[in-house]
Amino acid sequence: MQTSSKPKTADGWTEAQLLVAFHKDPRGNPRNRARAWSPKKGVGWIHEDPEVQETFVEVRAGGDEDRSLQIKLRRHEVVVTRPQAFSWKGVVLREEGLDIALGQVRVSVDTFGTVTWDDGVTQTIIDPDGTVCRLALEARAAISSDALSIMQETADTVVTLSERGFGSRKKSPNETEGGHGE
Repeated sequence: MQTSSKPKTADGWTEAQLLVAFHKDPRGNPRNRARAWSPKKGVGWIHEDPEVQETFVEVRAGGDEDRSLQIKLRRHEVVVTRPQAFSWKGVVLREEGLDIALGQVRVSVDTFGTVTWDDGVTQTIIDPDGTVCRLALEARAAISSDALSIMQETADTVVTLSERGFGSRKKSPNETEGGHGE
């Protein structure tokens, strides 16, 4: 019976290689294309400037380049990237939290558990207590974690709905100057 170190099927990722990419030549000049090198002992130094030198793991999926990914190791973050053909393009892990690129949307989670969904036009923020706030160009809205209070604010009005009743008012001139009362 013949044994092989490689799996017989291409399900999932099948191999990983540690690489160091040199983005500049020995004189410090930028290269058109980074020079990739695989360290002999499998250990790569993490340079302080990833624009100069980058240490990463190339993870391959049975020869399918579109399913491969890179795990970039940096001094203060880990960046996971893959081709744009899939639902997520990249994940950045830092002490302060993590960011996920999903198509044209960025989802962030901070160390307190606040989740922010941002598509470049609107933002949705979910606080750890469950409060949801939606920020758009023309208005913003919020709903409390217990769903007993709802607020909508535009450039000139504020509307609230709570267990105490419904309220609507026009903003005073000094509230509307900064936009949304800020």
